[in-house]
Amino acid sequence: METAKKGDRVQFELNNGINYGVVKKGGKGEVRVVLDGGKRVFDCHISFLTLSDKPLAKDSPNFMDKYSVKNFKSHGVRRDGKAFTCTICMAGKAFATVEQNGNGGANSYYPTKIPEEGYRTMLANFKADAKRWAELFGGSLIEADDSWVEWWVNFRPYGCTAAMYLKPNEK
Repeated sequence: METAKKGDRVQFELNNGINYGVVKKGGKGEVRVVLDGGKRVFDCHISFLTLSDKPLAKDSPNFMDKYSVKNFKSHGVRRDGKAFTCTICMAGKAFATVEQNGNGGANSYYPTKIPEEGYRTMLANFKADAKRWAELFGGSLIEADDSWVEWWVNFRPYGCTAAMYLKPNEK
């Protein structure tokens, strides 16, 4: 490989075994690779990597597939965590802006350019679906909607299934 692009599927040898990952920060020299499962990150020279066709682990199709996250922007680490903003979409249509100030507490949800009544219904459905998602893959969560957003942005792109995220100690 001469150049790695963000999102490239790669493999490399480490500790006498082949490891698979996704390029998080590409380039021609040093690159950042997130290993499958999303829990380990390596900075390495591109010369150690080769492209891989091994597919990422994915969840079986489920009711949360209608939702997605767009326009994610990190605002750094604050007192009690990472601050960010993003947009939640249903069937590709934006309905909520999410804000996390990084100072503790749950995410805040605000309507996008849709009528208030439609927003309230869509947000209630999203939160109920996220709770069902958590129960389906791992158990009950108090803020399942917030956990789903974190999983979607920080773990799903790196082959971490919902079950792996919600039950990290089970294989």
